[in-house]
Order: sequence, then structure tokens, then C-alpha cells
Amino acid sequence: MVQNMLMRIVIYDASYAVGFLLMLLLSLLRCRAYGISRARAAVYSFITFLSGLAGAFALGQIYDLLYALKKIKTDIHVEMLGAVIFTSLFLLAAVSAEKQILKKKAAADVGAPARTVSFRDTMDLMIPGSFLVFACIKLGCAVRGCCFGVEWSWGVFSPYLRKTVFPVQLFESAGIFIIIVLCYYIKQTGFYRRGMAGPLAAGLYGLARFGWETMRFYTPEMRNFAGGFTLWQLFCVLTVAVAAIWLTVLYKTRPPEPMPQSRAFAFVQAKLQKSKRKNKKAANGGQNAAKRKGHKKKKAAAKRGGKKRR
Repeated sequence: MVQNMLMRIVIYDASYAVGFLLMLLLSLLRCRAYGISRARAAVYSFITFLSGLAGAFALGQIYDLLYALKKIKTDIHVEMLGAVIFTSLFLLAAVSAEKQILKKKAAADVGAPARTVSFRDTMDLMIPGSFLVFACIKLGCAVRGCCFGVEWSWGVFSPYLRKTVFPVQLFESAGIFIIIVLCYYIKQTGFYRRGMAGPLAAGLYGLARFGWETMRFYTPEMRNFAGGFTLWQLFCVLTVAVAAIWLTVLYKTRPPEPMPQSRAFAFVQAKLQKSKRKNKKAANGGQNAAKRKGHKKKKAAAKRGGKKRR
């Protein structure tokens, strides 16, 4: 039993490493589309990962403190909602610091080319990757048995309750993968605005998490923190409200980005252009051949006429 539990904990801890490696790989593959170098993408992958951990730990401590004020004992060490809330703020701080460093370098070296750093592009690249880490961690939670759901007739076994519980972690992980796909898909549409990945992902996660909370296990006093809602549901409402305001400001102040061509569309366009060039070349070649042939006939006729005059 102890060995089995230790194995679950090892797999849970490994999910952090797997999630980070996938985020790093994704950022390296996608960075060129956002005008970001691979070296900078790698550095910001580390910053984003550490920011998520710091945010998750910070909100976990806030959670314990707020319940302690109501004299309810809890033991939450980390909470992924904190990573969703604080990662964008940490990224903003990191990009602002980089801008100041680049400004000082530019002032010291007048002849050097100016370099720019975009917080919006950085966030659009890193936020989907950070959610990939969350999805992996939730799969680790399902293996470990933490963050478990309510008692259910089917689902997964909880080593804490020693009962079959609703697999809320698996549903949450699947929902996060859908959010990642939507963040990338919207870039191909006319609704895309630079910098919208952060508020879009946070708003969607807040909406989904509010529903998942109804299927998560809580003691009666924890479930009724205020007005019949859990504390996480109240945080979700706050997250969705901030995300909605952020998106509204983006749509009011930012013009729509030009829609990028998909690879398939670009491939077809290139083929059509190549075919047009080939047809044009063949047509020009035919005309040139006809001209050369006519030229030869004129020369031959001129020669024959000269011979007759002689």
C-alpha cells in the first residue's frame, strides 16, 4: 500500500517535468510565428513555468488563510487557478524588465540596431504552453488521487476516501486541452487580437472550473464558503470578470490582425502560381517558336528570290 502510494506521488511529480518539456518544445516550434527567437522562447518557458508554480503556491496560501479566518482547517499547498491568475502578471513584469535592459543597452551603444520586445506576442506564445503544463499536472492528480471528485457509481478509486469517485481531474485535463486548441485556432480567424491568449484562456478556464467545482469533493463547511459557493467558484467569477473586461478593451482599442494563411492554403496557392508560370512560359515559348519559324521562312524566301534575279 505504501509502495503504491509512493509510486503515485512519483508519477504526479513527473507530470510537472513532462508538462514543462512539452511547453518548451511547443514554444520552440511556434516562436517564429510570433517573431520571437528560439533562445528567448526557451528563457521565457522557464520564466512561465516558475511563474505558474509561484502563482499556484501563492493562491494556495491565500486559500488556507481565508478559510482559517472562518476557523476551517485546510491544507492546500498549490492551486492551479493561481497559476492562471498570476502567470500573465509575472510575464508582464519579466517583459518590462527586459525592455528596461534593452533600453539601457541601446543608450550605451548608439550605433547598435534597436530591439523591441512585445508583451502581447510573448503572452500569445507562452500562455497555451503553460496550460499544457496544467493539463499534464491534472493527469498527475488523477494518478495520485488528489483533487478528487464526489462519490460516484463509476469513476476512479480515491486512496484518500477509499471509494470510487467522479474523475473530475480527467474532465478538467480534457477541458484544458480544448482551451489550448481554441487559443491556436482563433489566431486563424478574424476575431484574433494580439495579446488575447491570456484573457481568453483564463476566462474559458474560469467558466469551466466553476462547473467542475460542483463535482469536486468538499466538506459541507468548505462547500458553503459564501452564498452556497466554494471559495474557488468565487475566484472563478472574479477571473471571468477580469478576462471579459480585458478582452473588451482589446477589441475596442486594437485593430484585427491580418488572417494568416494556413499551410495547406499556401501550398495550393504556390502550386497554382507555379502552374501559371509554367503555362505562361509554354505560351511564350510557342510564340517565340512561331516567330523563329516565320523568320526562317522569310529568310528562305528571300534567298530564293535572290537566286531567281541572278
